[in-house]
Amino acid sequence: MRLIDAHAHLDEPALRSFIPNLPIIDELSVISNSVDLDSSVRNLELAKECRSLIPFVGIHPEIFAKYPNLSIAREKLDEMVSKLARYAESAIGIGEIGLDPKYGQMELQEYLLKEILRLAETLRIPITLHSRETTSKLLDELSSYSLHCKILFHWFAGSESELGKLHGKGYYSSFGPSILFSKRIIELVKHSEPGLILTETDCPTIFRSLNESPSTPLLVSSVAFKLGMILHMPMNDVCELISTNAREYLATQD
Repeated sequence: MRLIDAHAHLDEPALRSFIPNLPIIDELSVISNSVDLDSSVRNLELAKECRSLIPFVGIHPEIFAKYPNLSIAREKLDEMVSKLARYAESAIGIGEIGLDPKYGQMELQEYLLKEILRLAETLRIPITLHSRETTSKLLDELSSYSLHCKILFHWFAGSESELGKLHGKGYYSSFGPSILFSKRIIELVKHSEPGLILTETDCPTIFRSLNESPSTPLLVSSVAFKLGMILHMPMNDVCELISTNAREYLATQD
């Protein structure tokens, strides 16, 4: 019974004590996403130490909040994408990238996303997208590229209509610990295509309704169990479904 955490941030300092335990947890694989260039390097290094860690490299839109009084010139973004391209040669996928109005500077966010998607056109490796309040915009943006890769909308929280559109295009959606307490997210799961669902934790996010401590990938077992309750499937069948979906998502495209 293999568990898959399709979205975590194992490079975060809060998970430093967890990392040594990951290699000895035989039935758990974790996709560790990056938020900037330094994070990308750390995840690639961690993957050398742990075979069950699957490294993704990327630049999260939160970088624009790190420079609230300074617009990042496009030349600087070009330089970052150039470095990311080198890191991507050693990665399994690209993520976490996307758009988020919370972090401002939307014009530059869109420019960065477009440059990374151009990179993804040539690499043909899976992508993980951050899509808070931007699912429809991202769906429109993706249609402009020849992306021969699998795409995941992580922590999907859009509308049922948006969910139908992204699943209609063969894109994946992942659900995390919010399915343990959110009726709206549970309804989204019910309207999902089972073959396009993945489980995640987004650790080390703290879910105060569950615990005051930073979460770890072990929380994905609770997510999988609740997913089985929603879909009326035994735990073994849920794990087999998610494992199959994850293999398809991660497969290199011809």
